[in-house]
Amino acid sequence: MEFCHKKNSPGDVRLVTFNVNGIKTFFQYHPFNKMHNSLELVFDFFNADIITFQELKTSKDIIYKWGKINGYHSFITIPKSKRGYSGVGCWIKKITDVKNPLYNILQVVKAEEGITGYLNVPNNSSGSAKTYRQDPSSSLGGYEKIDDAIFGDIDTLLKLDQEGRCVMIELSCNTIIISCYCPANSMRTEVGESFRMNFLKVLFQRIRNFYTMGKNVILMGDINVARDIIDSAESMDTFIIPKNRGLNENDFINYINKTTPSRKLFNSQLIDSKLPSENSILLDSTRYIQGYQRLKMYTVWNTILNTRPINYGTRLDYILVTKNLRDDLQNADICPEILGSDHCPVFADIALKPKPDCNSVPDNGLPPQTPKLECKYYYKLGTSDITTMFSKLQRGTTPTASKTKSNSKKVGKPIRIDGFFKTGKTKSIANIHKLIKTNKNPPMMPRETLKQQQLGMFDKNDIPLCKHGEKATLKTSKTDKNPGKKFWACSQPPNASCGYFQWAPT
Repeated sequence: MEFCHKKNSPGDVRLVTFNVNGIKTFFQYHPFNKMHNSLELVFDFFNADIITFQELKTSKDIIYKWGKINGYHSFITIPKSKRGYSGVGCWIKKITDVKNPLYNILQVVKAEEGITGYLNVPNNSSGSAKTYRQDPSSSLGGYEKIDDAIFGDIDTLLKLDQEGRCVMIELSCNTIIISCYCPANSMRTEVGESFRMNFLKVLFQRIRNFYTMGKNVILMGDINVARDIIDSAESMDTFIIPKNRGLNENDFINYINKTTPSRKLFNSQLIDSKLPSENSILLDSTRYIQGYQRLKMYTVWNTILNTRPINYGTRLDYILVTKNLRDDLQNADICPEILGSDHCPVFADIALKPKPDCNSVPDNGLPPQTPKLECKYYYKLGTSDITTMFSKLQRGTTPTASKTKSNSKKVGKPIRIDGFFKTGKTKSIANIHKLIKTNKNPPMMPRETLKQQQLGMFDKNDIPLCKHGEKATLKTSKTDKNPGKKFWACSQPPNASCGYFQWAPT
């Protein structure tokens, strides 16, 4: 299966947003079930330059699966307290070829977590905690009137950023990408609606601030608001319309006026709304391209009632752009044919342009320094392995040694190794205790060491060349038919692989 939407021009930026409703289950559906849990293959399928996911429902202990993607910058935020809830990600394609038309467009300049600026900057080199508002080198700015939007209540503002709902990325083309999962208030409570309204007020105020600063803004994600009567099948069924006539403009206006505060607020931000305001600066890219005459353009369906086959749903997922990007919109649509979630993807192709001064890349020709929110830094997705941890345990130290005030030398702390393993694994724990007591290393070795030993079985002249003319990589089969059997394969990542395969002699 191929993605049916093609780019009009290689210079267009393809943006895709998708509420995956749990990234692990996402890979159980066609065509993603053929992609071996590889986000790299998913992004290639969409031909995406910028892709945002919502409702990742992941946690820190498995973030490495989604935070180190070949060829992409990765930015992921997850809830501060609730495990396996919410969470959004944004991936930006890395462009290293200066001749690529997207080189001066997709360089990542800065990245920020949350919408309020009150979260702490990760890996702060100064040693003392700083919020984004206190660190101009990391923040995107644009905090004016944010506190006023909800009467300056700092505690309320902090709560808005505790559920892993937003990341913001600034690109070298003077454009800010916002990946967002807005609150839904599914239970329709007063408290839930208040939380949602506060979130939307701060979000839209921040976007207006960016626009005032001269930035382009693209808001991508699940806004959790159906903007018009035609964006909800239930509303189309229940809203009273005189017989023998279709919808007219007054019907749209009456519907918005009689609906929830969040829908009225949402429409007040849109220049193509039937009720725009003086603050309207955003354009609904999908509706702008597809037009108001297209009905049943839904992006989410009720899975319990199985309403997707009859297309009885709601449109909650959007790619919204500031009005100065209207003429740059090339294409936009929903993709209801793509499964993997109760939502479907939404895409837009935009001809983003480099900054007029062409100084998006420093004079030394190198891309900007990677922001601290990049997953490999934020979640410490380094190259260390469990072997390193055990070598420190043998010396009686914790994996992270502390410093004394007197001599600043690292001093180990006595530990219990049982804490590094799940309870019930008594036999494994006993074996580890025995290994440490006898001063023997655990029967593990770094991946590179193991790889060298495996290659050592072959003369260097025996290592075949793949179709690229490069030395092939030795791998191990994990199939039921040939478990543990060695084979040679192309060393390039899946999207660049030449498909070379050869069984290794045993």
